[in-house]
Amino acid sequence: MPTIELPGLDLYYERSGSGRRLLFLNGSGATLETSALLIKVFTDRFDVAAHDQRGMGRTSIPPGPYTMAQYAADAAALLDHLGWDSCRVVGVSFGGMVAQELACTHPERVERLGLACTSPGGAGGSSYPLHELADLDPEARAAVGASCSTPASPPRGSPTTPATPASSRSWPAGAAPAPPSRSGARPSSSRRAATTT
Repeated sequence: MPTIELPGLDLYYERSGSGRRLLFLNGSGATLETSALLIKVFTDRFDVAAHDQRGMGRTSIPPGPYTMAQYAADAAALLDHLGWDSCRVVGVSFGGMVAQELACTHPERVERLGLACTSPGGAGGSSYPLHELADLDPEARAAVGASCSTPASPPRGSPTTPATPASSRSWPAGAAPAPPSRSGARPSSSRRAATTT
């Protein structure tokens, strides 16, 4: 099993494919195992490196809470380990937030940035916690969908709403790497099963 030993963290990663270098960053609750089909899409054209985020899959669960800066530092450590000065980066969902943090903190390492189903994170920019939708009736789910698609406040970074860097956010140890809900509640601190997507 390819693992990088970092201070306080054993980071599990996999590498496959051939071509230009590409770092793939998973979404909330996803592991390399559960994302295998999505990662495979890139391996015909790219040399793909991907890792299980801290607290997920085969990567260890260090004490938390974790910051977005730590997730990005984990990705940068993988690039260092592989000897990649730079690469293309694809981030899906939460992995897109990590990818944005990596691009902000290490811009020289990101050749191109692909973001899928993600948000900028920070106050007012987090993804809606989909696990909360499961217990809602269809009308309530529709109301949540309508409220998510209609801005309730000026865009972040406008003169009346300051930008909040994603690196200032943190999440509990062992939780799926998901931001707090819109109500500010933190996700459960229990580790999700590796088969959860």
